[in-house]
Amino acid sequence: MKVFYRIVLFPLAFIRFVLLWLVTIFFALTVLFENRFYRRTGNFHFWSARNWGKTCLFILGLRCSKNTFPEIHRFILMPNHRSYLDIMVCAAYSSSAFVAKQEVKKWPVLGQALSANQSVLVKRGELKSLLNTMQAIKTSLEKGVSIILFPEGTTSYGPGILPFKSGSFKIAAELQVPVIPCAIHYLDPNMAWIGSDTLIPHFFRQFWQLSSEVKLRFGEPLISTDHHQLKAATKEQIIQMLENMA
Repeated sequence: MKVFYRIVLFPLAFIRFVLLWLVTIFFALTVLFENRFYRRTGNFHFWSARNWGKTCLFILGLRCSKNTFPEIHRFILMPNHRSYLDIMVCAAYSSSAFVAKQEVKKWPVLGQALSANQSVLVKRGELKSLLNTMQAIKTSLEKGVSIILFPEGTTSYGPGILPFKSGSFKIAAELQVPVIPCAIHYLDPNMAWIGSDTLIPHFFRQFWQLSSEVKLRFGEPLISTDHHQLKAATKEQIIQMLENMA
């Protein structure tokens, strides 16, 4: 029966795919104007990113239940990482710049949008690039631009999480910037996008469905001068939130 529905509803997945690209192109243009305005005012609001994320979730029929975002203005948001969908979910509900792999800059439309959206791009595996990335994160935070960073560094199927990288916790500890633990849980575990799976096959396997649900939880902000303690406390909160949502 599931195969039958997938065949019948295949056009829905196709329409969604086209709409996502059109929406992405539109908001990629608005972020260019937003970035130009920011340079004059010095106050970047991430209007384009938030509305792009919310519009994408609506198109995909991905319903999001969430708690209230902590009332702080400069932070590092650290979610667990399951899928490319995490970017849409986080963008929709957090006014922050992303830390993303440098290869994204070469993607049509999205690469230019991320660059204009104050994002920090890192070339994995190169020590010099990693050091530059840490400095770029530090500079962004010092300018008042908050950061979204996936501390696992890559996606995992779950239900657990992968080991965390330490660099961003060192910066948070040094600058005394709050870390906000964040947990993302898809009710359909197949929303996870991992390993050698490619985007388009995964998309058409999943988004023939009329709707799906994602749970988003923001934890208590954490501040510490000890980055080891900060990393452990962040991981503990995320694990606890995921267990509560499962």
